[in-house]
Amino acid sequence: MSGIKGTNKELYAKKSGISTLSTMGKRTDISYENIKRIEYLFAQDKQPGYIVFISLTNQAEKVEFKQETNDEILSLVNTLKKKFPDIDYEEHEERMYHSGLNIFLLISLVIGILYLIYSLFYWSGAFGGEESLAGQIGIGIATALVAPHLIVTALAALFNALGLFMRKRAFALTGAILYTVAVILFPLYFMFVIIEVIFSFIGFAKMPK
Repeated sequence: MSGIKGTNKELYAKKSGISTLSTMGKRTDISYENIKRIEYLFAQDKQPGYIVFISLTNQAEKVEFKQETNDEILSLVNTLKKKFPDIDYEEHEERMYHSGLNIFLLISLVIGILYLIYSLFYWSGAFGGEESLAGQIGIGIATALVAPHLIVTALAALFNALGLFMRKRAFALTGAILYTVAVILFPLYFMFVIIEVIFSFIGFAKMPK
C-alpha cells in the first residue's frame, strides 16, 4: 500500500481508516467512524502545509507536507468527501504572522521605515529653516555625507519588505547586509539602524531553508 510522504510522517488511507507512520516508527490508526473533522492547509512556496485528523474525543493527528504533495492531499480530501460526507472538512487560508510572517523582519521593516520618514522631515526642515549662506552650505555638506547612508537604508528597507512578504531568504539576507552597510557609511547614526541590523539577521536565521 503506497502512502503520502509528509515531512514528519507518512500518511496512509486504508479502507477502514487513516494510518500514520512517524519517522521514529510510531504508528497511529484512526477509523473513519471516529473522525469528526479534517482540517487542512495547502503548502505555498517554502511554507509547509498540513492535514489534521480530529477524532470524536478531540485527539488530533497532524501530518505536514511540502508543496509538491499538494495534489496528493487534494485528491485524498476529495475522495474522503465523497465517501464520508458526514465528516466536517475545513480548509484553512494562508497563514499570516503566526504561521509564516516573520515577526523579526516585520519589526525591522517598521523601524526602518519610521527612521526614513523621520530623516525626510528632519533634513527638509533643516534646509528650510536655515537662512544664512554659511548655514546652507553647512547643511548641504552634512546632507551630502548622510545621503549615501539614507539611500542604502532605503534599499535595505525595500529588500527587508521583499524578504518579509515574499518569504525569500535571499532578499531578507540582502536587507540585513544593506542595513549593516548603512551603519558603516555613517557610524554617527548607528543607533537608528542597529536594531534593524540585529532583527534582520535574526529574522533571516529563523526563515525556513
